[in-house]
Amino acid sequence: MSLQLPHISRFISATAISVFRELSLWGILTALIAYNSAIALSSPPVGFQQLLVAVMQPTASSAAHIKLAQWYRQNGIFDKAKQELLLASEGSAVLGAQANPRDILAAWENEPARLEQAYHFWQEVIREKPDYRDAYVALAALGYQLGYTEETKKYIGNIQTIDPGFPIYQEFATLIQ
Repeated sequence: MSLQLPHISRFISATAISVFRELSLWGILTALIAYNSAIALSSPPVGFQQLLVAVMQPTASSAAHIKLAQWYRQNGIFDKAKQELLLASEGSAVLGAQANPRDILAAWENEPARLEQAYHFWQEVIREKPDYRDAYVALAALGYQLGYTEETKKYIGNIQTIDPGFPIYQEFATLIQ
């Protein structure tokens, strides 16, 4: 006596089974892509992970702390950058060390004043030589760094007036938009 099972095709059509199989495959693929995207977006970049591993080593040098501090600073995390530089300065009594972390920290803290001084210098140059294009380029770059948006737009307009074909003008114009 053999066991007879009902054929599934009697209850569900072949096209319905085919559509269900295709939709389930697309659903699984979409779920995998979404999962990988979420993991990639939530994890820190690979370079950052390598810097953290280098700092956590028992033989971590002040150079590793300085590199991590520079990464933090480039990404706008100034408090952590300062902490890393202070940690680097504690262990910076290494023979042949290239940079003193306290000097780097002082340079970072003095940077706004240095930019402001350079900005005023180039303003004086423009008063003396109003058709000097490179002075306007320097002022536009410094103004952008200092957050002087309206002045930067004015200097970009002066660059266009003096030298309309200047390639950096287009870069500045797209940057400030």
